[in-house]
Amino acid sequence: MCTQQDPLSSQLEVRDDKQFEFCNMEASGHQNLGWWAVGLAAAYILMMFLNSSVFMRLPVEVAWRQTILPFYGIFMILCGLASGVVGLVAVLRKHERSWLVWLSLFIGISVLFFVLGEFLIPH
Repeated sequence: MCTQQDPLSSQLEVRDDKQFEFCNMEASGHQNLGWWAVGLAAAYILMMFLNSSVFMRLPVEVAWRQTILPFYGIFMILCGLASGVVGLVAVLRKHERSWLVWLSLFIGISVLFFVLGEFLIPH
């Protein structure tokens, strides 16, 4: 365990095999749920980038565009929502403190606002 003898020893523990362990800090995504939340958030960001840079620039006459894009959009929104839900469970139940998991919460909340806005305020 960490001792409180000097300021540096409150954060580092030196073992016999010269490995250092941070006692008060956690690396990003310590728990399995945290890694899932971060992975789903990364998938959402990648899909969002692909959607805006590739699929939306295609002409309307492309035959497979009308078939593929609705499923792609639904899967992208589900990735964002799942990222937020899994991140929320990781923070509340597993006490995850990673900033990437908090970022996945932000992505989930923003996707939730987008979906609610589409249903509550029609065009």
